[in-house]
Amino acid sequence: MATTARKACKFCIMEHGLKGSDLASLPETDDELYEHLERVHHIPVQREDETEQQAMERFWTAYPEAHNPATCKCQVCTLNRLTQSL
Repeated sequence: MATTARKACKFCIMEHGLKGSDLASLPETDDELYEHLERVHHIPVQREDETEQQAMERFWTAYPEAHNPATCKCQVCTLNRLTQSL
């Protein structure tokens, strides 16, 4: 019986670790992982046959909250908020 390779998000592993119970919820395809990176971590991912400009326009349209450092979930904005609160 063949198993499907799942894609683990390195940012999630770094932040929360990875338990055996998490394996079933991991993305199975690159597209699912890319969607996760954009939705959860606000990291734009350029898709195949997409220019960088097209990727950024798609990302900013889908995730307008990423424009605001107070609500953006990328690693840089998150770290900046943490260090400002110290």
